[in-house]
Amino acid sequence: MGSSTALHLIRSGYTPSNITVLDVYPIPSAQSAGYDLNKIMSIRLRNKVDLQLSLEALDMWKNDPLFKSYFHNVGMVSHQAFSKSNRKNTSADILLD
Repeated sequence: MGSSTALHLIRSGYTPSNITVLDVYPIPSAQSAGYDLNKIMSIRLRNKVDLQLSLEALDMWKNDPLFKSYFHNVGMVSHQAFSKSNRKNTSADILLD
């Protein structure tokens, strides 16, 4: 999150010499969500704030020159089934390429 904040500060007009990013882990960090090549981005519908942030993030992934070459819209199918006999709820997510 620190790197993202630094990027937005620079794009807002702050000079890089006035921005310091601190992290307890080395870069790239194995603790980071961006450490491997596989990313899953979904639209969150829990509330209006999550929805707005998700749509803004999707727009950046699709259109920002820094990120768009890494975005591949592969799609996703989500299935959920409910059995009346055993009251068990099962679900599965499948990523489409």
